[in-house]
Amino acid sequence: MLRLIGLVGVLLICCATPPPPAIGTTGPALPTSSPSSTPTTAVASQTPAASNASGLLEFHAPAPLTGDWAFAIKAGMGVGGGHAVPGIGELWAMPLAGTSATLVARYVDWSDGSELRANILRRQFSADGKRLVLSGAGSNGRYVVSLIDLGTGTVTIAAQDAAADLIRPALSPDGTKIAYVRKAGDRDDGLWLVNTDGTPARQLRPGVAGLYTWTYGWTPDSRLLAFDQIESTPSYVLLDVATGARTSALGFANILWGEPAAWRAKTPSLAAGLADRAFDGEYRLVVADRADASQRVLVDESNHHLILDAPRWNPASDEILYRRLISVIRTEFYVVPASGGVSKVVPLAQHPWLADWTPDGAGIIYIAQDTGGYSWLGVGIRVARRDGTGDRELLAMPDGALSDVIAVRYL
Repeated sequence: MLRLIGLVGVLLICCATPPPPAIGTTGPALPTSSPSSTPTTAVASQTPAASNASGLLEFHAPAPLTGDWAFAIKAGMGVGGGHAVPGIGELWAMPLAGTSATLVARYVDWSDGSELRANILRRQFSADGKRLVLSGAGSNGRYVVSLIDLGTGTVTIAAQDAAADLIRPALSPDGTKIAYVRKAGDRDDGLWLVNTDGTPARQLRPGVAGLYTWTYGWTPDSRLLAFDQIESTPSYVLLDVATGARTSALGFANILWGEPAAWRAKTPSLAAGLADRAFDGEYRLVVADRADASQRVLVDESNHHLILDAPRWNPASDEILYRRLISVIRTEFYVVPASGGVSKVVPLAQHPWLADWTPDGAGIIYIAQDTGGYSWLGVGIRVARRDGTGDRELLAMPDGALSDVIAVRYL
């Protein structure tokens, strides 16, 4: 099979899972982004900023960490004077019961020339929401993995390498292990692991010439890491980091637009939106008790131009929120019981890109998407009840580039 090499590999991955066209069309062209600017309705804290030596340009600890919060990422998509400049990523925190947002971190965001995101919140937060990891450029220009403790307001470098960039980090739910991809120049050096107690890093999987290593995240027990070394199209493989044993691929995934799977501690534990074959496959939303157990199909999408993905378990019930991706500027969210039944659309006031349950399971937080401006990503974070009522804005980002959102409850 054709092997993918360097940036060409990234482009081929993009081609392997193209943006799905709207029904009856060939699909929209992706507009370019505008220069980034400060949100007009967000208020940042005055906590002293962190040094760039930590991998962050700024750090402001949100406080107090009680109640329900949303966190969102603005992807680094900077352009200046017609010339590409380092994209500046931003991490924002929003109390769901409050009226102001905190700029938690600014950092130089990784770019490999594709729409693939280096920082994805769902794989980078601990289960209690108090710690997270980010990949950003350090003082020497190399990308390091920064460990942020939101409770203590501290930032430390968890992993760095003078000869390589460390990207796509994934923090285990118990907060003790960090997986990442090591990239030395144009060479993908595979999957690595470092413990947060300072134990030296070790390689979990060597790089393979022409392939592209991706991290999806951990299972709730912090034992298995979901990853893939992508050849012609992404799949979903689980690795036992203690023994090296692998669970065979669960199906073919889409890594351009959102996470394909979600885990929880109770059974069924896995919800996933996967295609039944590599190209022009039929997407299905499935559940399973374990990665190696048989899958039960909840939703079967016969239109091969559509993608089912971004599943989210309701924290208070056996329901799954998932996305029906029709095109990059046309998406819908549905809820389906894990036991099966009819999916029900979630009526939202503005066009959604990604969504998550509120921590009580009674509402939805979502990225409101710009469908006619400079960016196909989000221009705001909003929250609404699951029936669509009470829709209100938490964060405005008029120039767009909001790419990810999650909800966290602090006890």
